[in-house]
Order: sequence, then structure tokens, then C-alpha cells
Amino acid sequence: MPAQKQKRGYPASHELLVIEELGGQHASVGDRREELEHRTLHGSGVEIETLIRRRGDPSPLVVVLHGWGDDASKMTAVGMLAYSAGFGVALVSMRGWGRSGGRDDAGLEQPDDIVRVVRHLGNEAWVLDGAVGLLGVSQGGQVALLAAARGAPVRAVAAWAPVTDLDEWRATTRYPGIVAYIDSTCGDDTRRRSPVDVAGQITAPVLLIHGTADTRVPKEQSELMSAALRRSGCEIEHHLLPGIGHGGPDAVRLAWEVTAPFFSRHLQ
Repeated sequence: MPAQKQKRGYPASHELLVIEELGGQHASVGDRREELEHRTLHGSGVEIETLIRRRGDPSPLVVVLHGWGDDASKMTAVGMLAYSAGFGVALVSMRGWGRSGGRDDAGLEQPDDIVRVVRHLGNEAWVLDGAVGLLGVSQGGQVALLAAARGAPVRAVAAWAPVTDLDEWRATTRYPGIVAYIDSTCGDDTRRRSPVDVAGQITAPVLLIHGTADTRVPKEQSELMSAALRRSGCEIEHHLLPGIGHGGPDAVRLAWEVTAPFFSRHLQ
């Protein structure tokens, strides 16, 4: 049975980069949904839904992680951007979302699933020399950073509007539903879910992108992570998008304009 989405506490308006925020554009990777290969991969004790679009020849792979309330199918427009730039694409439904098993745990075990998925995909023949990059948005950015810290074999990580410090996020977000979500899902166990605490374990280059007008996940989340990564000696790029909030077509366009060359430098 597909996992049920958990709407408790966290407002649906938090959803970042969903197709509806792209003006109702239901374009998919390669412009045809039937060209997506639907697969189920093994996570850490749960099955993980993965939608794949291969290129004709072996190519670098970009693994895309969605935000809260979404799933792999809602990230096809973002995947299309990566595919059009010459990358193979894997859209992943995180634990508790889409047809993946388990329950959303706000970044506790979800990163372990992604480590296993990346290891599996990186060894497949259609991925060029195991070159894999992670692209995560919002909660997906949090999970991407945590997965990199836990040993995911990636050559680059891009995080758009990521959550990086759950306690600080709880104190600064303007959305009360997020406070309720953190309290009900995490309790006091927030530090294991906070990428800033494990920045020193990330070895791949990191790109952080955040809108200055984001009130759901304030830009300080990326600023904290950027500072932690710099202290650890990690290669880091940090870009602010003036006047941009949490998602929307301008956010996607501007973020991808920075992300595409970042992945090209590190994956190709």
C-alpha cells in the first residue's frame, strides 16, 4: 500500500517547487510521463519510489528530493530542467511520501534511505563513472545534506531553501503549523535532524540557494549552514535570491540558473 501523506500540523502551503507553483505546468522529464521508468529501490528497511529518466549514453545523474507534502511525481518539471541540461535524472519519493514506505520522520531515517538509493544508482551502467549529484528542496535539501554527511557517494550537493537547524527554524518561521509539526514529529530529538551539526562530515562541494523573502524557511537557515561548512573547510557556494520567497516559478528559474553550471563543473 502506498504510504499515506501526513498533513498533521504542517501547512500544505509549505510545498516547494510543486507543479502547481510552476503555473500549472505539468511538463515531465522528456515531456512524456510514459518515458519515466518507475522503480522501487531498497531504503533503510523501507521501499523507496524512484522515477528515472536515462539518457541514451552513460551520463552523470542528478537525484532530486522533494519538499514536505510532495513526492517524486511533483518534481518532474525540475527533473526536466536537469535532463535538458544533459543529466540523467532520478526523482525520489522520500520515506512517508508517494509510494515509498514508512512515515515522514523530518530527516531522521530519510537520509539513510537516500544513502542506499544513491549507492545503488551510482553503480548502474547508465550512470557515467558513478557521477551523482543530489538536489534537494526545502525538507529535501535538509535530507540531501544529511545524506551527504552520512556517506552518500555524491560528488556535489545542491540545496534550495533547505532546513538546516530545526531549533532555529522553529524559533524563526512565521508559520505556526511548522512549530506544531516539529513538536509532534521530532519532540526533543532535533539535533540529529539538523545538518549544521554534521557539516564537518560533508566532503562533497555544496551549493546553497535561498530567497531573501522566504518566511517559511528563513534565509538564515542557509547562512548558518554556509558558515558551518566554511569552518569545516568544505567547498561551498552560497547564493541569495533577492525578493524571492519559498518557491514559485521565479525561484525555480533563478535557482536552476545557478545549479546547472555547479553540477556541470562537478559531475561532468
